[in-house]
Amino acid sequence: CLLSSWLPQILQLCIGNHDLFMRRRKADSLEVQQMKAQAREEKARKQMERQRLAREKQMREEAERTRDEMERRLLQLKEEATMANEALMRSEETADLLAEKAQITEEEAKLLAQKAAEAEQEMQRIKATAIRTEEEKRLMEQKVLEAEMLALKMAEESER
Repeated sequence: CLLSSWLPQILQLCIGNHDLFMRRRKADSLEVQQMKAQAREEKARKQMERQRLAREKQMREEAERTRDEMERRLLQLKEEATMANEALMRSEETADLLAEKAQITEEEAKLLAQKAAEAEQEMQRIKATAIRTEEEKRLMEQKVLEAEMLALKMAEESER
């Protein structure tokens, strides 16, 4: 009884399997061939789209990496420019200080040269005064000698 209720179902299953087997063995109809061709074209189109998207993604990632590298390089260059500007400012300040020191030194040299000239003039004046004093001393000594000679003569004359 149980077997008789299953037999028609088993028969139906066998018939269905046989139909499928036979359908697979025979050539596809024109409609099925068109559908398979469309499916292949769709699959190829989707594959190309995936490849295009993958290329675009890779290019975008490369562009982002390049942008990040450029930003990093820009920051580095900005830092270097800032450091160079600071060094330039320090150099300019040092140059200004050196220029001021040079000017002060030059003024001091002028003052020293002026004092040296004044000292030289004073030395010349003192030498001239010393020479005059020496001449006056000789004149005085000569006058003293003359006065002594005159005194001796007068003493001799007065003794005579």
